[in-house]
Amino acid sequence: MMPAKQIKVIRSQLEVLGDFKDQVDDLLRCICTVIQVGESWLEERDNKTFTDIYQFLTNQTAECISKCSSIPYGSEDFCQAADTTEPCDTPVTIPILKDDKEPSQILLRIESMENSITTNSKRIKT
Repeated sequence: MMPAKQIKVIRSQLEVLGDFKDQVDDLLRCICTVIQVGESWLEERDNKTFTDIYQFLTNQTAECISKCSSIPYGSEDFCQAADTTEPCDTPVTIPILKDDKEPSQILLRIESMENSITTNSKRIKT
């Protein structure tokens, strides 16, 4: 039989991961919808103007990036999540991408994408 403390720690971490999965699933659905709208326009099934579709894609891309940057990239501290009084010995790490980029590099990439979107949005308005 496993100690109650260990069970509580594991359940807490699974809850964190479940919440993270839900947020990523929502983001993926949003991205897929935006892609479908863009592909529909390319296949001439949508009668929107180039400016309308470009503005839509730009705004939706910015929204998706915003949602992505608001998803936490780490996990809660196991000890705090489990609400225990004894310290934990096991560090927790969660890989973010397959090529194991550092979170700071990912945030820099997102910031670069946001700047690009802002610049393109300004060009559309002028």
